[in-house]
Order: sequence, then structure tokens, then C-alpha cells
Amino acid sequence: MTDLIVHIGLPKCGSTSIQRFFAGYRGYLGRGASDARANHFCTGLLRASHANRLGGINRRRLRRWCDQAQQHIEGQGLRDAPLLVSSEVLSKTDKHGYAGCFEFLEVLASIWSVGGLKIMLTVRAQPAKIASEYAQRSARRFNASQSDFERYVDQRTKESDLDYDDLIRGLGSIAGPSGVHISLLEDIGEQHFWQSM
Repeated sequence: MTDLIVHIGLPKCGSTSIQRFFAGYRGYLGRGASDARANHFCTGLLRASHANRLGGINRRRLRRWCDQAQQHIEGQGLRDAPLLVSSEVLSKTDKHGYAGCFEFLEVLASIWSVGGLKIMLTVRAQPAKIASEYAQRSARRFNASQSDFERYVDQRTKESDLDYDDLIRGLGSIAGPSGVHISLLEDIGEQHFWQSM
């Protein structure tokens, strides 16, 4: 039985560090994987997801991805180890918030037949997340200033992607409470952060 673990990388929440941590794991399919084919698997999943350029879930492509991933499991001898997929793109929101992500995960859970679907999520304190976003973007902003930052904060606090409660509740309704693993980015320097992965 092979569980599929999906790491949903929220922006500015340590996804790159987490992907580097998992890069050497044989069951890792995602950016930075040591095997180029594993990177290709992640791209294939994204093309079938809600985050593709066409803006909708491609169920036929998703079924094909699951079949190919299951062949990969057989070929790599990963039957009893989880398969892990990680991408920041999976956290893409639209005017309906995380509804597209939830729908995608529900469909994926219904198609993945060789195990369960588990979800990993790392969250960050919202003030630090907003400040980090602004700092990254301010290098390209002509009018970067304190007042511009305050306008940005005012605008960002009205957006639904900062409501972690709704996100976690929605993920829990898909994978069950024990199927969702939440980590706090503020703990990334602590040993327990990495051991819990």
C-alpha cells in the first residue's frame, strides 16, 4: 500500500527548503528531485490540476498520471513507502479561494487506488508572510515606501488566502484530520520540524 503525500507549498512558507530536504528521497516527485523523471512526474500532475493554464482539472490526464505513478512505484520498489509530491503551484487560488485546490484533491483522492491521500502544509505567521511578500516584490516596485507597504498590507489582509482556518478545515474534509500534517515555518530551525516530516 503506497500513500500519496501532497505537499501544498504556500507562497513564502519555506517550500524550497522543504523540497531540498526531500530531494534525495526515492519516493519524492517534485522540484529539485535527484531524478529528472521525478521532476517530470510533478509537472504532469500540475498539468492535470486546477492550476494548469486552462484553469480546470483534466480528469483523463490525472488518471493517466496516477497510472504512471503506480508504474513508477512498481519499477522503483516503493510499494511500502509513501510517494511525495511537492509544488507551490498547488496552492494557487482564484476568486473562489481554495475551492479549485479542494476539488483537485478530492478528485485525486478518488482516483489514487493504491493507498490513501495525505496532505502536508507549512504555514507562516501572516504578518511575517505579508512582509516577506512585500520585501520580495519591492525591488521591482517604483514607489516602494512605508505608505506603499501600508497600502499593500491593507489590500493583502482582505484576501482569502490568509485564512488558514478555512484552508485547514477544507483539507481535513478531504484527507481526514489525521491525514493533514501542519507545520509552522517559524519552527524550521528546530529539529522537531524536520523529524515530523
